Amino acid sequence: MVNKSTHTALDAASVTTMAEVRISIDDLDRQIVTLLGERMRFIEAAARIKPEREAVRDQWRVDDVLTKVGETADKVNFSKKIAQKLYADLIESSILHELVNFDRLAGNNLNGREDDQVEDKKPAKVKAIEKGSAEVETGEVDTWVY
Repeated sequence: MVNKSTHTALDAASVTTMAEVRISIDDLDRQIVTLLGERMRFIEAAARIKPEREAVRDQWRVDDVLTKVGETADKVNFSKKIAQKLYADLIESSILHELVNFDRLAGNNLNGREDDQVEDKKPAKVKAIEKGSAEVETGEVDTWVY
């Protein structure tokens, strides 16, 4: 059973129109992006605190975060597979952002942008997203229309 949302004015079980659905989703999206921005400030702090570039990718921490995300998804009746896929992408983007910031702070980057990564070292998914490709994997859901 899913509890009534404390993050939107409407309860998903009680909406009756697509307008209500879209208003609620837009509200949630604004909140999610705000939280992601806050999360990214901590990624930038990690880049400042870590003593060496090799410490940026910490596989133990990646596994730990994905485990916790799966546990939380189970508790809130959300697909563990979708949650972990979304977070795997978020973690990879965060690692890239942290590397860029680490390099910038160390004086190793030209202009501190994630898209400065050498083209042949970019993951295929990043290349596909940059090209606007429809071939990007989306996990369980191929298209979401709201």
